Amino acid sequence: MKAFESPAPPAAWAECNLAFLRCTQDQAVPTISRDTFIQRSGVEWMVKDVEAGHSPWASCPKEGVKILDEWVSMFQDRDA
Repeated sequence: MKAFESPAPPAAWAECNLAFLRCTQDQAVPTISRDTFIQRSGVEWMVKDVEAGHSPWASCPKEGVKILDEWVSMFQDRDA
């Protein structure tokens, strides 16, 4: 699992607004792996937890759309 131990320096995508929908019931990617990625990226992330598995768009689509709408509004305000 060297991929989880190596540095994750900011890449080109780090120069834009970043958001991460952290699914609390995700069994595919362990919480510690997701949190480590966010921490080691060295950039600021907007993180929102949702009580869902690895596919929140299938298990809670309305909540996912609501969160995405909030992020879009926040990012538009931030970039204005």
